[in-house]
Order: sequence, then structure tokens, then C-alpha cells
Amino acid sequence: MNEKNRSNNDNQGEIAALREQIARREAEIFASQRDVQQKSDHAYQLRKDNEAAAYELQKLKEERARDQLEIDRLRDLNAFKERENCEADQRIKASDYDLFKLQERAAELAKIADMREFDLRRTTEAYEAASHDLHCARDELARLHDDQGNLSRALDLKMNEKADLVHRSEAELARNRTLTGQLYGLEAKSRTADENLTVSRRE
Repeated sequence: MNEKNRSNNDNQGEIAALREQIARREAEIFASQRDVQQKSDHAYQLRKDNEAAAYELQKLKEERARDQLEIDRLRDLNAFKERENCEADQRIKASDYDLFKLQERAAELAKIADMREFDLRRTTEAYEAASHDLHCARDELARLHDDQGNLSRALDLKMNEKADLVHRSEAELARNRTLTGQLYGLEAKSRTADENLTVSRRE
């Protein structure tokens, strides 16, 4: 009874250990899924930020154009509008600064695009090289198939020649057996004749 209890306790311990392992595995799987979702959300946010930056850049360009028109108009006004012109200049400077920062970001994105284009070009070159190697391998395989066909035909010719030689050899063997049989018959007749001759001489 104690042996069974110890066995049951051991089994319960193993089951508990397995459940703990399963729980850890499930936690790891959940953490991996959460990490994948976070990365996906981060990529989506980057795309949104890029689109927002492009939109903001366009807005700033349009705003700068409007401000420039406003400045041109204000320059035609009297000296009373000089203060407004100063404020507009400050606004333009701020817009220029934002535009400069956005241009830097655009330059960085252009560098990234160039790197991606370079990687794509290298991948394309590798693909073309692999395609060329595959074409060469197919040509070599076709040549080997032709050589195999030629060898197969040559082997068939040799097999036919061998069969013909075997047939001739069997015919020669049959003829030799026939001649040997005839020779044995003649030898038997000769011995019989010699014996008859000997008997006749004795008589």
C-alpha cells in the first residue's frame, strides 16, 4: 500500500511538473504573440508618422507660399503695416526651420530608400546569376541525357552483337557435339572392325 502511495505521489509530482512546464510554454507563447503585435503596431505607427510628416511638409509649403504672398502684399502697404510684416517674418522663419527639419527627415528617408534599392539590386543580380546557373545546369542535364541515349543505343548494339555471338557459339558447340558423337561412332566401328579382324585372323 505504501509502495502504491509513493508511486501515486511520484506521478502527481510529475503531473504537476508537466503542468508547470505547459504553463511556462503558454506564457512564452503569449509573450511572443504580444511582442509580434507590438512590433506590428510600431510599424503601423511609423507609417502613420511618415504620412503625417509628408502631409505636414505639404501644409508648410503651402503656408510658406501664402505667407510669402502676404509679405509681398504687406510690402505695398504703408509703414503702419511694418509690425505685421515683422510678425510674418518671424512666422516664416519658424516655418523655414520646420521645413528644414522635415527636409532632413526626407533626406534620411531618401538614404534608407537608396539602401533598400541597393539591396534590391544585389538581390536581383543574385537571382540573375542563379537563373544563369540553372540554365547552364539544364543545358548540361540535356547534354547528359543525349549522352545517355547514345550510350544506351551503343549498349543495345553491343548486346545484339553479344546475342549473335552467343547464338553462333551455341551453334558451333552443337556442331562440335555432333562431330564428337560421329567421331565416337566411327571409333566404335573401328574397334569393332579391329576385333572382328583379329578374330578372323585367329580362325
